[in-house]
Amino acid sequence: METETITLELSKNYLMFAEYYAKKYGISITEMFVDYLKTLEKIEQKSYYPSLEKITGFISENIDAEKVYQDYLTEKYNP
Repeated sequence: METETITLELSKNYLMFAEYYAKKYGISITEMFVDYLKTLEKIEQKSYYPSLEKITGFISENIDAEKVYQDYLTEKYNP
């Protein structure tokens, strides 16, 4: 992969944290920045509905949600 060199202006606190974090996890600041960009890229590719993203995965794929909902309505309106 072709690479380019960039210059970032960071406050001293952010630079110190970046150096600390990179050293702690055995990565370079470049790797840390690229990983962050990859995370942002994944977020951009996800659903346009953030509220849906929060609850995705709460219900098992093996459950027939339509049947569960119909049972709920039956129980609620036909006690």
